[in-house]
Amino acid sequence: MRRDIYVIGDYQSLVSKLSDERACKYLFYGFNMRALQIKETKFQLSQTIEKAGGNNLSPYDICQVNIFLNAFYLNMLGALDNLAWIMQHEFSIIDGANESDKSRNCIGLFHKKFQDGLKRIDGETVDLLIKYHQWFSELKKFRDPAAHRMPLYCPPGLVTSQHQDQYNAAADKLLAQNYMKDPSSYMGAQYELSMVGIFQPVFITFSEFDDMLYPLLRTIESDYHPFWEVTDCMLGFFYKNLTSQ
Repeated sequence: MRRDIYVIGDYQSLVSKLSDERACKYLFYGFNMRALQIKETKFQLSQTIEKAGGNNLSPYDICQVNIFLNAFYLNMLGALDNLAWIMQHEFSIIDGANESDKSRNCIGLFHKKFQDGLKRIDGETVDLLIKYHQWFSELKKFRDPAAHRMPLYCPPGLVTSQHQDQYNAAADKLLAQNYMKDPSSYMGAQYELSMVGIFQPVFITFSEFDDMLYPLLRTIESDYHPFWEVTDCMLGFFYKNLTSQ
């Protein structure tokens, strides 16, 4: 796999090679901006957790971790969507599809109708994408909670039975505070609650039917590398087919 920074650099150069104004806009303001944010959020997550060294994080640091965690997955799925729209505007993968009607739901690198249209231009690229279909299916389960329901959540600490009394007391103390009347006491009680339990670098996805727990850094890492492999594959598609237009 090529390093992320080289893929980012090549996509920045690609802007000047596109002919469609909408495609250029999706690349410049969409994919390229998201790609930089994906790289940065992964770095920030890794740095924050490594510096913690197993110690509990402050409420501020936990808030930052959760902001970065949700941004990582929203930007990753958004960047893949941006690539599909760049292809649609530049190559008309699905004839007549646009952003103003329901045909927009078919514009996605892993959508069957989109891949069927792509086969007419470059079947080899479709074959490469199919290899990542399972990865993408797993990746999507992090988008809907983050974007539409309850966000992905890294807790400040895992509370075991030995911490239960301490947690209940700290939670009651926080509930008794009024931020509008005494913000200092409220923040102090919130900090006290965040220090209960043992910090573990994990995150939770909440749903109506089941809550799932994932190792944070390992999950981020396992999604980061396939993302750059897919985007590098699509970069090959652009350079091959733009030169043949």
